[in-house]
Amino acid sequence: MNLELLESFGQNYPEEADGTLDCISMALTCTFNRWGTLLAVGCNDGRIVIWDFLTRGIAKIISAHIHPVCSLCWSRDGHKLVSASTDNIVSQWDVLTGDCDQRFRFPSPILKLQCHPRDMDKVLVCPMKSAPVLLTLSDSKHVVLPVDDDSDLNVVAAFDRRGQYIYTGNAKGKILVLKTTNQELVASFRVTTGTSNTTAIKSIEFARKGSCFLINTADRIIRVYDGREILTCGRDGEPEPMQKLQDLVNRTPWKRCCFSGDGEYIVAGSARQHALYIWEKSIGNLVKILHGTRGELLLDVAWHPVRPIIASISSGVVSIWAQNQVENWSAFAPDFKELDENVEYEERESEFDIEDEDKSEPEQTGADAAEDEEVDVTTVDPIVAFCSSDEELEDYKALLYLPIAPEVEDPEENPFGPPPESAAQTGAPEEALAAGDKKQRQPSSEGPAKKKARTTTIELQGVPSDEVHPLLGVKGDGKSKKKTAGRPKGSKGKDKDFPFRPKPHRGERPSFAGEALGSSGNPPPPFPSCVTFWPLTGALVVVVGVMELDKMDENEWRYHGEGNKSLVVSHVQLSIVLRLLKYPAEDSENPPQTVEQAFSQVQNIVDFSSNVMSCLLGEKFVHSGEVVKLPLEFVRQLSIKVQHQRPAWRCDKVMDIYSGCALCLPNLTSPTLHQPTHTPTLCIEIKPKCGFLPYSKHVSQDIKTKVCRFCMHQHYKVAMGTWKRRSRYCPLDLFSGNRQRMHFAIRQLIDEPQNNLKIFKPQDLDGIEDSMDLNSLLHHLRPYFQYGNNRINSHMTSKALLTDFIQVLVNALLSAGGGDGGAGTDRRGEGRSFCEASLFKERTRHGENLLLVLSLNSLDCDQLKGSVGSQGSPSDSVLYRVRQTQMLDTLDIEGLYPLYRRVEQHLQDFPKERTRLQMDGPYNEAFLEKLHKCPSEDDGSLEYAVSKVHQYRVAMTAKDSQIMVALVPSCEEEEDDEG
Repeated sequence: MNLELLESFGQNYPEEADGTLDCISMALTCTFNRWGTLLAVGCNDGRIVIWDFLTRGIAKIISAHIHPVCSLCWSRDGHKLVSASTDNIVSQWDVLTGDCDQRFRFPSPILKLQCHPRDMDKVLVCPMKSAPVLLTLSDSKHVVLPVDDDSDLNVVAAFDRRGQYIYTGNAKGKILVLKTTNQELVASFRVTTGTSNTTAIKSIEFARKGSCFLINTADRIIRVYDGREILTCGRDGEPEPMQKLQDLVNRTPWKRCCFSGDGEYIVAGSARQHALYIWEKSIGNLVKILHGTRGELLLDVAWHPVRPIIASISSGVVSIWAQNQVENWSAFAPDFKELDENVEYEERESEFDIEDEDKSEPEQTGADAAEDEEVDVTTVDPIVAFCSSDEELEDYKALLYLPIAPEVEDPEENPFGPPPESAAQTGAPEEALAAGDKKQRQPSSEGPAKKKARTTTIELQGVPSDEVHPLLGVKGDGKSKKKTAGRPKGSKGKDKDFPFRPKPHRGERPSFAGEALGSSGNPPPPFPSCVTFWPLTGALVVVVGVMELDKMDENEWRYHGEGNKSLVVSHVQLSIVLRLLKYPAEDSENPPQTVEQAFSQVQNIVDFSSNVMSCLLGEKFVHSGEVVKLPLEFVRQLSIKVQHQRPAWRCDKVMDIYSGCALCLPNLTSPTLHQPTHTPTLCIEIKPKCGFLPYSKHVSQDIKTKVCRFCMHQHYKVAMGTWKRRSRYCPLDLFSGNRQRMHFAIRQLIDEPQNNLKIFKPQDLDGIEDSMDLNSLLHHLRPYFQYGNNRINSHMTSKALLTDFIQVLVNALLSAGGGDGGAGTDRRGEGRSFCEASLFKERTRHGENLLLVLSLNSLDCDQLKGSVGSQGSPSDSVLYRVRQTQMLDTLDIEGLYPLYRRVEQHLQDFPKERTRLQMDGPYNEAFLEKLHKCPSEDDGSLEYAVSKVHQYRVAMTAKDSQIMVALVPSCEEEEDDEG
């Protein structure tokens, strides 16, 4: 609709609430694009939600950061979006694709960022306790703007309307006007109170039209200036404000201020409550106060660029304020009548005549010319509201709207029955196999893996690196030691040394995960890893806590679990865990490594996870964490506390109490996205093992190409007494991507979990696992599946309950969303996809889905593969990514061992070569390049052997990975249940 038809006849400010926008996550900041067609909302789980403001629907979700998004800004053409998060990262995003173009890592938190109004290559960044920085995106260079007082670095800055000048203000009330091109000072003045005292500048905002700008100061007064007068006064001028706006009654401090789209009104959000004050700029009178829900605090305010609409954020929800639209049809024609009821219309005699016979006198001259005038219906006139005063045409390359593709989900009425084509293919296994091969080849036609965004570190001299963003905590007296969990609005105190700051260059929103604790002992050993996976990528709110390292209390931590190499403790309130190193008990008096070596070992884990595994598996499936240095006394007391909680068979190793080095990670068994419910989180941890059969020419035993390693080891472990009975689970069934085979595999894991399946609640880590009988499991599952479809008389049968539970796990494992990364080579067609030791066969009888355990002695494997259907999980699912990474082991241990000996002999002769060959790191881009550029054939070189050894170690890490799924009941269901 033309904007000219939306004229409100003189009243251009909102009057009442017009609904809310719920981003699921907690909203923290919002901004409109230049035309007001899209609204970008930054959330505290690191996501950016883009709303189509005309339809009030979500147009796109960008998994942008790990930590909360604190500032957003659109580029002029709307194609780019620049965001900042509380972990000091500034990122540029392509709005259409959702890809990250580049990132900048700052030493201190970012308070505000702003794109240049005309030059899309420049971004103005205001770091905390630092001079503003002008970034140039194309060459990743930056310029630190000059300040008035080097000792006062609490500086805010803003571009003027056209970006010709940059206005900066400090805590002493001094305003500097700098030329954008060369940062030359062209004007300056000081904001003073009535007693000539100075007041701190909190923010500077420019009107979209005209030359006016406002200054929000600490004395709770909003001053409006004319930019032309400021430039005229020059340096050390004394301009007078056009208006001074304030709340004289309540002395309200202002959280956020901005102009209306036409520059005629000013809105200010109260810092005490959810209240919006609207003034008319020309005369300075207060015209409206909009009150939100009592008790809520305001976080951000944005005025629509062309309409009288305001978006405000409080309690994580975006509220929309607009005018009350009253239908007045008589306004379209003076003789238009509104009828209360239907009446019969009486047609005038000459109403539809070509020529009006009843008209009293002929029309005036010029009527004939009007009849002959041609009406132009092809030329599109530019919309005045979308053009600047110095522009005549619109930007036709601008991005006003986002295309939305419908998500078509295939309804599965028989989720575990054979696919429709299966019945038609049972009589023709060759055709079925051909169809399966065709489907296998489809993923290989996909484009290459997306290029990882470049990260640039911005070095700022004299800037403290331990500052915490104001969103994460407010200043207090520092005496309280109470730790609070969860969301920014509830955090208090100084988050001075909060350790949960994962690697800043990780651009994707974090995902639920389970830690890969332990490793295989086969030579050569796999990499130390903390690779984590979670396929349901829409469900993690980043925990923002308050934790000072020098005041850590061991009583606030509890034993969480441990593996062969490390022990994990979790915080009782914050959703974080610490992973600490272990070493043999005989070394308890003499630590096997120095503090520097321990720190390097943990840092290697982080680097390997973030720089290698995230590229192979996709960033949404990997969480790296960060190295922290803990007080030694805290570590010693913590070791004493958790010792009695550890399993006896794990006590042959002790916790490292000498280095104080630990890996800090989110506690992903306790998601904080949902509000607290009576039913706790239920976690399912799966260790899938190796998902393929070796296809190397070096394999000497034919049985290894027919039976998977896991199934062979089952017979061996039962014979050795490790397990009482063997598991019927086969990893190839789980990795097949076929829902029937996956269902069968998970069902066998439930029957005989061994150490490959663990179901637990975070509050009772071993409560379910110790008694994994089916009735006990169903008892624990029932609260999570009360609202399933398969219920009889409002009671869900045990069979339907177990079926729903397994279906949830299958859907999670097959769900897409890996994002960037993933193994680049499609190897699904290599080797056999069915293990002859698997006891799976599907059959449909009387329309019911049955899973039968049959002997395969009378069944040909190729026929079975044809009846099962085409194999292969979605290319961006967690199973596909793990399997592709496992298949970097292209030679099998038999083909690799001679290469390993070649490398080992070389290192014995030339020990100093160990660093060059990166045998112990660093795990950087050069290391990843060695993995990808390994020759296909052995040329006898050392480089080939080293690359193959590296590939094998990465593959072993993936073979020993774990996948975790967390089930959280929704609040709505519990409320219905209580009612």
